[in-house]
Amino acid sequence: MTKRTVLTTLVALSAVLRIGADAMGPAWLDFVVTPVATMLIIAIAWTDPGDDTDPYRRFVLAGLLFSLIGDVFLVLPGDRFLPGLASFLFAHLSYTIAFTRDGGFTGSPVVTLPLALMGSMVMTVLLPGLGEFTLPVLIYMLVILTMSMQALERWRRHSHAGARLAGLGALAFLASDASLGITRFAGGFPESKTVVLLTYLLSQFLIARSAGVRAAARVQQA
Repeated sequence: MTKRTVLTTLVALSAVLRIGADAMGPAWLDFVVTPVATMLIIAIAWTDPGDDTDPYRRFVLAGLLFSLIGDVFLVLPGDRFLPGLASFLFAHLSYTIAFTRDGGFTGSPVVTLPLALMGSMVMTVLLPGLGEFTLPVLIYMLVILTMSMQALERWRRHSHAGARLAGLGALAFLASDASLGITRFAGGFPESKTVVLLTYLLSQFLIARSAGVRAAARVQQA
């Protein structure tokens, strides 16, 4: 069994534990599992073979580290939503830089228009409940949509090995954040916490693996 397989299994186990904690407790497990799962995903990206100096890999790792900081803010006692939001904003900026390493910053109507429509629909749902958070959430949404556009552009253009994983990861991140926003500001929906958790961990795992797949392909081509 490879190190990546062991780490991936532990990430999956963490998700199961978190879902169980939400349903039956103990409460402390609910606060510990998500940061631990993110640390395991960081370990996957860190230990995958490849060039440690490659900017794509470095910025993906930076995005994962900012995400870990965001996880910690969101599980700490009290309402630390804004620091958590800022941490994830920096995570998406890091991912955006990573995704523009192959082909630069690009856009196309086939990617941009559906993302703009989706963002508009989510903001329409959230807006009545945002209050003082309207501007921070709007800025954050523009950043995550930009990140997703670059990831999907790389996938559409077949810019590098692993681009499909990054594109799917970006879509999962959009689903997770939309679900989190609806849960916090629009009343939520059944099993919303489970949906947020699973799509979040899936998104981070896919983005982390995109770096490993890309690095392995580059080694083979060298």
